[in-house]
Parts: sequence; C-alpha cells; structure tokens
Amino acid sequence: MKTFKTTGLALIVLLAMTVLSIGCPNVSGVKPTDSGNSGAGIGGGETTPPIPVQYVQVPYEKLEEYLQNTASSEKVNYIEVTGEIPVADFTGSGSNPGALGKKLKKHSGKKIALKIASYPAGLTDIRWCFEGCESLTTAPAIPESVTDIRWCFEGCESLTAAPDIPESVTDMAGCFKGCKNLTTAPDIPKGVTNMHSCFKGCKNLTTAPDIPKDVTNMYSCFQDCESLTTAPAIPEGVTNMGGCFRGCKSLTTAPVIPEGVTDMSECFGYCESLTTAPAIPESVTNIRWCFTGCKSLTAAPAIPEGVTDMAGCFKGCKNLTATPDIPKDVTDMYSCFQDCESLTAAPAIPKGVTNMYSCFSGCTNLKTVTLKCDYNPAKILGAQAFKNTFEGCTALIDGGIKVPAGQLSTYQTNAATMGTTREKFAAE
Repeated sequence: MKTFKTTGLALIVLLAMTVLSIGCPNVSGVKPTDSGNSGAGIGGGETTPPIPVQYVQVPYEKLEEYLQNTASSEKVNYIEVTGEIPVADFTGSGSNPGALGKKLKKHSGKKIALKIASYPAGLTDIRWCFEGCESLTTAPAIPESVTDIRWCFEGCESLTAAPDIPESVTDMAGCFKGCKNLTTAPDIPKGVTNMHSCFKGCKNLTTAPDIPKDVTNMYSCFQDCESLTTAPAIPEGVTNMGGCFRGCKSLTTAPVIPEGVTDMSECFGYCESLTTAPAIPESVTNIRWCFTGCKSLTAAPAIPEGVTDMAGCFKGCKNLTATPDIPKDVTDMYSCFQDCESLTAAPAIPKGVTNMYSCFSGCTNLKTVTLKCDYNPAKILGAQAFKNTFEGCTALIDGGIKVPAGQLSTYQTNAATMGTTREKFAAE
C-alpha cells in the first residue's frame, strides 16, 4: 500500500509539470542560439536562449536631454531614436558632424548603440554624420536612398562592426577612417568608385573586403591597417594607389598592380613584413617613398621608364641587397637609398639627377657607385641638393665614387658637403 501511494504521488507531480510546460511558451520570442549540437548542452539539456537587447525609445527632440540626465556612463546605452529627424541633421562638414552626431559627440563618455526608427524621405547625403563620435559602439542601419557616405564614421573609435552599405552608395572616401577597433569590413557596393582613405587607421582590421571593378581611387585606402596580412585584388580601373597600404606592418604579400596605375607614392611605405615587391606597371610615374621602411624587402622591382621622382623610394630597406636600374629621366633621388645597410653596390645615377640629398646616407656597406650627373650646388627646399649624399658610408673604397671627368675637381671640392672625403672620387 505504501508503494502504491508513493507511485501515485509521483504520477501526480509529473502530470502537473507537463501541464505547466505546455502552458509556458517562450515569452521572450527569441530563437535559441544554434550551438551546433541541436540545442543539447554538455549534460544533454537545452541551451539557454540569449537575452534580447532592449532598446530604449527616445524622441529625437529629447535625445540630448536623455544623454545628459539618464544615459549610463558605465554601461552601453541601447537607444532607438524616434520621431522626425530633419534631413540636414544627418550631414556634417569638414571635421564637424551633423546635428545628430553632435548630440552624441557632446557626450563622448557614454557608450551608445544606436538605432533610428525612421529616416526622412530623400536622404542621400550622410557625409561626416557621426564624425568623431568616439563612443558609438553600434552604428544604425543606412537607408537605401543614401549615395554619399564620405567620412561618415571617421573617428568612431569604439565601433567594432560596420553597418551594411546600400547598393546605392558610390562614394566611400574616409568612411571608416580612424575606426581603430573595427575588425571586419562591410561588403563594398558595386557602384563605388572612390575609396580614398576609406579604412585608414583601422588598426584592428584583419581582412580587406573585395574591391569593386569600378573603383579608381584607392589613395590611403588601407593606410595604417596594422593587422592586415593580405591585400585584396586591385581592379583594373584603379589609377591612384598613393599611400594605399602605407603602415600595414603585418602585410606579407603585395597585390598585383594594374596597368593603369600612375601614382604609387608611399604605396607600401613601412610595410615591415613585406619580403617581395610587386612588379611596377609602365604606366606608373610617381614612386616617391613607395617602399620606404620596408625593412624585410631584399630585392627591388624594375622601375618604369616614365618615372622621374624616386625621393625616399627605398629609404630604410635594411635588407635590400640588389637595386634596379634608374630610369634616365629621373631628377629627384632625395634619400632614395638612405639606410639601406646591406647594399654593397649602387646603380648608375642618371645624368639628369639634380637632387641627391642623403641619397646613400647610412649605407654602411656601400663600396662603389657611379654618378653620371653634374654636382648641383643649388639649394632645394632650403637644403643643399647634394648634402650628406654619402654620410656614414664607411665602406666606400678610395676611388669608389666614379664621376664625369670634367666634374672630378668640383666633386672633390665638395666632398665634405656630401659627407665623404676627396680621395673617394675618381674620374669615370
């Protein structure tokens, strides 16, 4: 009898639990996160559904008051702005955000995840909208009508993920510049043509997005993206790659440079991990400071005949052992091979070169070089054009600097200005 009573009691309890289970649906309305194990936990139970984020609805006209008096200074504030926002309030100018952004920027000590309930009709321009909003952690969705997002999120240092970019957008210059905590880039719409400085200073960006075929300007696009290890493919239409990967110290491999590129000034400057330089197309005319600070680079690429300016091109390439021929029309070689410590021989310097300031300064293993050019006594930008050309070149042999016979005396007279001694010069 005792066993019967116990069993009956257990059945009653089980029935009650079943009824309660049926009557208690998932009131949160949030689908449990798929953990890859069909919802079963370590002990075979159900996983716990994530707690939904609750956004506080704040009327636009009350936003500043809310940020001032109610918003937390310690936790992220999840805010959904409601009501009418004037079109003009979304657009800033220069280094100033729009009126909406100014409200956030004024309270930069309070982290904000932002939603916007509705956008005004006809909104196309959100340039500088959130410029300098350092505490913006989550950006609002960008409406489909927008075409111009230049400098929109510049300086949003707390932003870790970018919003989706509408297909209508064509200009993304400076859009995420200085978003140093951004780790993932958004997909770039196919109609975009300008990516000038788009991700400049995104120090934690590890992967670059695909670049659409219509992009022509990539000046400083990924400059100072220190965590970027692989470069994206560069479209055939790109012409400007000045500073494109400057300061990408983790970049190990350079992309193929399209035939139409003309400007590669500072393109790979301070890419400290780059071991091999890409081929330089014949269309390129400017390679000033192109590989400066590439201390892992061991060989230089061939230089196109149309190049006239090589200032600083290989400065600080400490492991460079071989140099390319210098095109005959080059005139400026300011600091071109400065601090190339592994260089033992230099290419012939063309007749038309007029600026040799510090060209081989710090090349401690350089033994010989031929100068086809005349000595230039003039000052360029306030400095003597041939000053310190061989400063610190301690391995130079006597007669190791070959110069035109008619210029030998002039070079010997100015040896001290060039950072060397007269016996190092000899007639070619």
